Amino acid sequence: MEIVQLLLGRVLLPDRHPRAGEDYPLFGYVIDHPAGPVLVDTGAASGHLRVDELFAPIVIDLAEALGSAGVAIADVVMVINTHLHFDHVGRNPSFPGIPIVAQQAEYDAAQEEGYTVREWIEFPGARWRLVEGAVDVLDGIAVLPTPSHTVGHQAVVVRSGGRLEVIAGQALHTCDELEAGTSAEDLPEAALESFTAVARRIKALSPDRVWFSHDPRTWPVA
Repeated sequence: MEIVQLLLGRVLLPDRHPRAGEDYPLFGYVIDHPAGPVLVDTGAASGHLRVDELFAPIVIDLAEALGSAGVAIADVVMVINTHLHFDHVGRNPSFPGIPIVAQQAEYDAAQEEGYTVREWIEFPGARWRLVEGAVDVLDGIAVLPTPSHTVGHQAVVVRSGGRLEVIAGQALHTCDELEAGTSAEDLPEAALESFTAVARRIKALSPDRVWFSHDPRTWPVA
């Protein structure tokens, strides 16, 4: 199974953010599964007043992004959200009736006011497949809890042709953080311990490649 990285857009991180001022790329991934294309994360959308004001998103047309991988929106058989922040679920409404996989803990957290954009996760035809823990969602594709950035964050593990690859999402922001085994941000001790535990969990899989939501590079860095 091939994994294709898709640039879905960019946001500008606001002043209150630890990475304020960064031009932040938003990546999704297509897994070329025999049952049909699986899309991991859908990026941000435009048209939400608060999001537009704070993050000034630049949104790449989803059909165009998927088309770069030879995939149409109608081809997608499953969506997996690493977590439910606005910049990972913005185009979920493009997939009514298609199973969307998330951790139950993440879905529960997203019920809190201000956690995400509600209409991007609760829309007509939304078909959530909520899981708990490590679960095989299709042959060769599993989700793995990686609570760090959010309480219900999950990574995606792809096993194919003797290779193992991990779509880490935002479990760690960059290759450098995975290499160091911790977050580069100034976080409370308990939060840093979560990042360290997640880095160990991912490395323990001995992955051939690790992909990220906001870093175009893969780990290990050549």
